[in-house]
Amino acid sequence: MKKVILAFILVVFFGCAISATEIQEIIYSYYGKSFRAKILVPESTKPLPVIIYNYDPNLELYKKKDPKLFEDIMRRLMRNFESNGYISFIPQEQYSVYEAVRAGIEYMSRHPKADKKRISLMSIGGKVFLTLLVLPEYSSKLKACVMISSGSFDQKGFYSLAEFKKKIPKIDVPFYFMVGAEQGLWFKRNTRLLYDLFLKQEKKVFYREYPEADMRTFWNSEGSYMWDVFQFFGQES
Repeated sequence: MKKVILAFILVVFFGCAISATEIQEIIYSYYGKSFRAKILVPESTKPLPVIIYNYDPNLELYKKKDPKLFEDIMRRLMRNFESNGYISFIPQEQYSVYEAVRAGIEYMSRHPKADKKRISLMSIGGKVFLTLLVLPEYSSKLKACVMISSGSFDQKGFYSLAEFKKKIPKIDVPFYFMVGAEQGLWFKRNTRLLYDLFLKQEKKVFYREYPEADMRTFWNSEGSYMWDVFQFFGQES
């Protein structure tokens, strides 16, 4: 009987040890420029799908004022991705978003644990449009994209909506645009505008407005909207 109990304890102990994974802080590079990111790779004998996540820039305020709260939000988010079988990769750059996303796609497309055919993007707020700008060049390496509550666009130049419109025909990846009904008109207008642009180009695109949701709703990794996120990524995988 003692041997059975001991064997059970060993199985539980080593089982927990094997399944335990840690969130890592890494430095990755692209054409000589380095970036910071958090990454969490679940234990698996098979290649796993990837979510490259760009968090809301407003969270930077919490990162400075309350680092513990910021880290808790990131941890909950990444553990949720992990529990659904995804590698999570979160660039930590506040300003070089465009370059960091490009570098992140390149990095994850070479990661030994990643399923290169199932890399998806998820972006929120002011980082949405900067993420979209990467897609004309990189959509062939992506499986699907979720864009939540788009921020503003530049009026002219490379980062303008006018320039981006010209490149939409080159983008070939399914989209899901989400926004909260309680968010400002600015976010709702911008998100709907982007959705309509892709729809006119006959792209595979979906749109949903969530009742009683504001920006903080989308910080909650256990929110009901995440069910839609995982269902969408699962279908497109």
